[in-house]
Amino acid sequence: MSNENTGNVMVEASAASASIPRYRFVIPDGARSRDTDPQSVVLQELTVSQEQAASRLGKEGALLGYELLKQSLVMVNDRPVTWKGGEKDRVIEGSSPRVRQLLLQAYGAVHSVADKDEKDFLASMSVQG
Repeated sequence: MSNENTGNVMVEASAASASIPRYRFVIPDGARSRDTDPQSVVLQELTVSQEQAASRLGKEGALLGYELLKQSLVMVNDRPVTWKGGEKDRVIEGSSPRVRQLLLQAYGAVHSVADKDEKDFLASMSVQG
């Protein structure tokens, strides 16, 4: 197991994290307005521990979204990013407002249930006993 420094919070990264799905997104050129805007990112699904760490760091609504995004961010421009040296913070800080919005939407797409799946799940409810 290895530790990931999340500012004031340490999150244990286990061998199980290798099986966590990852999703690559390409940022359209038209959305990029800064030289520091990423061309592509890879996000991974978060564990409960990672969500809890983000929750402790981002106590307010808007900040929580960025902390969740940083926890999920694993690659930028096909290179791994870590917490070391503030890499993840620099990616977010260096991104233009439009790109930050796309990154937050990507996080939401990775971590949200599709409408059909939600409806099918709720429709499966049955009374027991």
